[in-house]
Amino acid sequence: MQEFLTLKEVGKRLGLTSSSLYRLMDQDPDFRTFRVGGRRLMRLEVLEAYVAKKEREDLEERGLA
Repeated sequence: MQEFLTLKEVGKRLGLTSSSLYRLMDQDPDFRTFRVGGRRLMRLEVLEAYVAKKEREDLEERGLA
């Protein structure tokens, strides 16, 4: 079964404020969330893929990959 995270849970895992999360949603198409009722959610697997991609990009930019 898929696990879903609220924005508060995503922020806690990433160490980001809600304003930073909303900025990511507006500016980064890879940071995919969806709305159910009044709640904005993200699948855990999407968050993990997003973090892995950002990690790879950072390592490549620094010539470490």
